[in-house]
Amino acid sequence: MQTMVVVPGPGGRPLLATSGDDGTVRVLDPLTGIEIARVVMGAPVTSFSVVPYTNAAGLPRSLLAVGGAAGVAAFDVG
Repeated sequence: MQTMVVVPGPGGRPLLATSGDDGTVRVLDPLTGIEIARVVMGAPVTSFSVVPYTNAAGLPRSLLAVGGAAGVAAFDVG
């Protein structure tokens, strides 16, 4: 595992985001271990950042920003 971060999910439920040497970002429910999302970046991810925001409906959401040799990307994780 390269990096790991806790991300507020839907309803504020904590989720766990991890990345490995294979460049795969996984979002897991830490209570059940169930994988909720998977994104293949193509190269190791070396940094994560959680960016909270409010959507157009006024609901709190979280973006997971990831960066590494393949570039940067942001994913809405709820």
